[in-house]
Amino acid sequence: MSEYVNTNMPSNYEYPPSLQSNLKICTLNCRRLIKTGQPDHRSAFIRYLRSLKLDILSFQETHAHSIQLQESLDMQLQCSASIWTKHCGIVSMNTSITLTPILITIDQRVIICTLTHINNLFPPITLINIYGPAQPSERSSFYHNLLQLPYFRNHYLPADINSYDSNVVILGDFNLKISSFLRSASPSLSCPKFIWSTMLEQWYQLCSSADVPTFRSGDKSSTIDYIYASPDLHRHFHSTTTDYLNTNWTDHAVLVVNFKCTNHFQGHGEPILHLQKINICDIIQTLKNIW
Repeated sequence: MSEYVNTNMPSNYEYPPSLQSNLKICTLNCRRLIKTGQPDHRSAFIRYLRSLKLDILSFQETHAHSIQLQESLDMQLQCSASIWTKHCGIVSMNTSITLTPILITIDQRVIICTLTHINNLFPPITLINIYGPAQPSERSSFYHNLLQLPYFRNHYLPADINSYDSNVVILGDFNLKISSFLRSASPSLSCPKFIWSTMLEQWYQLCSSADVPTFRSGDKSSTIDYIYASPDLHRHFHSTTTDYLNTNWTDHAVLVVNFKCTNHFQGHGEPILHLQKINICDIIQTLKNIW
């Protein structure tokens, strides 16, 4: 298990316990949750997921193609709310947190919803769950279409650097190694995968570990699963873990992020501009030309 604890939380962050709430969110490619032909493996997998005591589970590669399969998963997980597609799922295990769908893409690889606490222990949070195509030939068009969504197009490259969406979590199995695009000596500014990677690094902060592999198969490993948060929400980031699971269940790790939430979120953080060698104005102009 890999674990990271944020030691840079602001000193004025402590509030009375009655106003505090841990918010634990995970992302997991649950490849064999439904596909496994061995009921014992499936039952053990689901028992493990319940034992994590998480608030929100975000799944990719669900294979939940029918209402019957989705209802079966709800019953086995004993969740309080869920949103499923044939590729993704978002599940609330906390009866105090509701899910409100915002958008499901036509290919069903992206779910955008709002998390709301019934006692307002934290402001509504926009959660974006993404499952990028496993086939390399399909990824460029997927990320091109993703960047065309009004949600990204209208909000994630604002003219005013201090104007951006607040309380956002972007996570999932991107089937994309972000660092390989960001460290390229001669990046293609028109490549949708590069534009997506740059946008995340420019406007969001990584909550999961950048250097710990999240996918393992035989002697191969890679970091392709991520959790990002908007700067204001990242101020409440407490810790993250990366756990490798039984290979009978999945070849991906489960990534968990823990936020220390209160109903007194303090203002906005500032976007962190990580890339020094790339002119963001060039990228914005490229996006304008594409659109």
